[in-house]
Parts: sequence; C-alpha cells; structure tokens
Amino acid sequence: MKRAWITGYRSYELNIFKDNDPKVQVIKEVLKKYLRAQLELNDDEFRARNIEEVKKKIEDRDKTKGEAWAIEPYPDVDMEETYGVYKDFGLEYDSGRDCLIFDGKVVRNFIDVYKEGVEEGGALTRYDEKGVIDVKTVRDFKNGGTLIRLEMEVLK
Repeated sequence: MKRAWITGYRSYELNIFKDNDPKVQVIKEVLKKYLRAQLELNDDEFRARNIEEVKKKIEDRDKTKGEAWAIEPYPDVDMEETYGVYKDFGLEYDSGRDCLIFDGKVVRNFIDVYKEGVEEGGALTRYDEKGVIDVKTVRDFKNGGTLIRLEMEVLK
C-alpha cells in the first residue's frame, strides 16, 4: 500500500474561482502524471525516496519556471505594456487606479491562457477585489493561439 499526501495553494491564491477555469485542467493533468509515476515505483523504490530531496526539486522547479506564483507583480514590470496587447479588444490598464478596465467596469479576475497544454502551457492572470466583472480571453489554438476576443461575466 502506498500513501501520498498532497498539499498546495488555495484556489483563490491561484486566481481560480470557478470549477471550469482552464487552470484546473492543467493542475489535474500535472497531478495525474506525478501520481502515476509514483504508483509505478515498486514498494522498495517508493519507501527509498528522499522526501526532502523531492521537496527541494519542487521548490527549485517553481523558482525557475514560476509555475504557481501567488505574489504581486514584480516592481519593474510595465503594466501598460503587459496589458497593452488587449487594448484593441477593449481592455485597458488604468495606471492611476492600478486596475484593469473593460466596458467601463473594473475587472475583478482576468485570465488569458495564451499557451495550451500541461508541459508548455502559460497563463496571465490578475485579481482585483474591487472588480465587478470577470474577463477571459478566447484564443484559437488551432491557429497558433491567436487572440479572437474577450468575454465578460458580470458578478452577481
């Protein structure tokens, strides 16, 4: 018998507020791959694992890939440049209020999954508790991930 203890970030720390958020699928796939690999070890290999070494590998991976950061943006990031690619679709960064604006409303949760897949996937997210709408991108991944439109959901 093998036991695994899985722990991690809380959903709000990852800006996940709905069960159908694309990030949920990525997390599930990563967990499936990891758990399958652990189950394929024989009992002796499983018991012989150095847990501290595993923890260190995970920490190092997270530092280099930045896979699940739950921190404020780096101070040297130009927010207007970062969100400027969405301007033609109606999303703007308001530097005076430090928030995203879409259709005249402050955005609570913004997500752009700009690369599909578990291994090479990527997403840009932003959360603002003052926001009144959620905005997500719609991309054509059959055509290189081309941004097609933004979709808005008004919070109840």
